Amino acid sequence: MRYAAPFMRRHGLVPIAETEAAVTIGCVSPPAEPVERLLVAHHLKPVHFVPLPQQEVVARMQRSAAHETSPAAADGPLRPVETNADEAHDNAPAVNLVNSLLNDAIRQGASDIHIEAHHGAVPVRYRIDGRLVAAVGDQNEPLVSPGRLSAVSARLKVLAGVNAAERRRPQDGRFTARVATDAVDVRFSSMPTVEGESLVLRLFRLHSERFTLLDLGMPDAVYEQVSSFVERSSGLLLLCGPTGSGKTTTLHSALRRISRGDRKIITIEDPVEYRLDAEQIQTNEPAGLTFDTLLRRVLRQDPDVIMVGEIRDGETARLTTRAALTGHLVLATVHSRRAADVIERLVDLGVERGLLDRLDPLLLSQRLVRLRCNSCGGTEGCCECRFTGYRGRTGLFEMEDRDGARITLADDGRAKCAAALTTEEEVLWATL
Repeated sequence: MRYAAPFMRRHGLVPIAETEAAVTIGCVSPPAEPVERLLVAHHLKPVHFVPLPQQEVVARMQRSAAHETSPAAADGPLRPVETNADEAHDNAPAVNLVNSLLNDAIRQGASDIHIEAHHGAVPVRYRIDGRLVAAVGDQNEPLVSPGRLSAVSARLKVLAGVNAAERRRPQDGRFTARVATDAVDVRFSSMPTVEGESLVLRLFRLHSERFTLLDLGMPDAVYEQVSSFVERSSGLLLLCGPTGSGKTTTLHSALRRISRGDRKIITIEDPVEYRLDAEQIQTNEPAGLTFDTLLRRVLRQDPDVIMVGEIRDGETARLTTRAALTGHLVLATVHSRRAADVIERLVDLGVERGLLDRLDPLLLSQRLVRLRCNSCGGTEGCCECRFTGYRGRTGLFEMEDRDGARITLADDGRAKCAAALTTEEEVLWATL
């Protein structure tokens, strides 16, 4: 851990130690707030300042400067540059700018970062509570200037392990970022556009809050049915909904309920978003580890409970059904708009309708709606909700069985509106 000599001299700072949890920096006196923010953004973890005598600070600076002039230091780590509050974004190097973006997005609870090249501008947007919101600096200045886009793109590509010089073809990669004590799995995607490049970062917190079924906002009837169903020794639970509707969170919450050590639980996911007390496997198509290939292998591992992250093809659909028929409890997701459409979707994929009738699967559909802000009640908006009137999300659920839909998404939405948890506009937006 080293900083540039001019930076240390100007601010009277010297590095002391760095761990996975924090960074310790020696100083004659505590630095100004902009400098502290820069260091936090650079390291992506808390920074602690320790007072040192001026003579010791100078001695450490001299040793560091001597080390910097040696050949071994030539390829050392990137370092913060001298900056002030007004120049934080324009003059920061790409590494600090990328770190600052990640730190800010994660702090605000964003699930995605969008960096797009438009004519004469580079808008940055965060997806927060399912909606894209503009991300700007303290003085409403853009976070990324057009002149910095190529450097930001190259830095992200290096982190993601893809070709930093390639801008004509789409590329996908991943890396892990650490912000304070949180580890975040970042999925990177670049796409060439007419104006330049579109860069998207999907953020998966590796130590996310461990939701339970009670936390998801299920109606009582749905909660009781799901809780009872996952205690069975065999059966098939199918959950449908669009991308980003919280399906994985719901299935993991169900598995967490039965994760007591007396059953072998194996999950097949793409990607692994949450950590469970189970055997978790991530698909890898280039290596031939697809859902159907892995499911065949998993069935040889003597599992009691299997989670299939997504039924995408006929072979996976048939194997999932067969696993449930042969004494396993199987939880899986299907891309379908409504719970009533799931059976037809599986039949279209080649599963015999008679097998599905024998299984009598539990069919669920799910959406996410934003919650009214607790601080302002969702009327005028406040700083806590970024003046949107909403903060956080909850689920809308639909359940279907042989007797028809016991509860629909609209039913659940009306109940949540009556309880002032959300608004009619949110329910319509999520269900139409």
